[in-house]
Amino acid sequence: MFKRILIPLDGSIYSDAAVRRACEVASAHGAEITGLVILNTPELLNESKLPFNAQLLDLEQRGYFQRKAQAEQRICDILKKFSDACEDRGVRHRQAELQGVPADCILEESVYYDLIVMGIETYFHLDPDKEGHSMEKVLDRTEVPILAVPYEDRSVAFKNVLVAFNGSYHSARALREFVELSEPYHFKITLLISDKDEEYADHCLHEGLEYLRANGVEDVSQVRTGKDIIQAIDEDYLNEIDLIVAGIHSKNVFRNFFVGSFVKHLIEVQKTPLFLG
Repeated sequence: MFKRILIPLDGSIYSDAAVRRACEVASAHGAEITGLVILNTPELLNESKLPFNAQLLDLEQRGYFQRKAQAEQRICDILKKFSDACEDRGVRHRQAELQGVPADCILEESVYYDLIVMGIETYFHLDPDKEGHSMEKVLDRTEVPILAVPYEDRSVAFKNVLVAFNGSYHSARALREFVELSEPYHFKITLLISDKDEEYADHCLHEGLEYLRANGVEDVSQVRTGKDIIQAIDEDYLNEIDLIVAGIHSKNVFRNFFVGSFVKHLIEVQKTPLFLG
């Protein structure tokens, strides 16, 4: 079971949704959650509007300290909001503060955790309205599963789960990690494969089912489709599913996306939470 959950906090509506979802998961697992705030120091140092000039040095310094004070106040507000949300839900929690590149800080801290819960979109820039790419960068390199949350997530306990499985190493790893998430829940699972090779597809479904059953997961239906995986999920499942489980490559997942990439599509539509292993 997951016992330590990390939530990168940026103060956005996506981050708020991630906190609510993390509290729900933490309650189910008896876990502690850590709210991580990050002072984006590289951006802070590069935000000067003036070219370096010895005569303007005092003005430069005053501008820097003003921006830093504003960022630190925002961090304090974010942490208080996080703490209040956890206390309202009776969830054990702690706080962590780091300075540096947001994605690097998240990855550095994540090695001590079982799960990362974060918004599908991130806003770690000094400008709180400017969207960033931290989630994509974390996906490129993480060894820890990520629960990516859209801002419209209802944060009720997951029930109907779709597991996209094709027998690859990456989908099998996601399946194994998903078993850890599933332990305290009573999921109704659809194990879905998109493949025109019936023999191979049936073999993958059988082995996936046996793995789930061996780990105490019983309510599983198997579906093989000849449709493209994106088409199948969009047309047949997206509006009925509480969670989608999918595997990702751990290196350069976004830089190497081919057109029509399944995971990229799910991230872009922001319809449902994603468990990415």
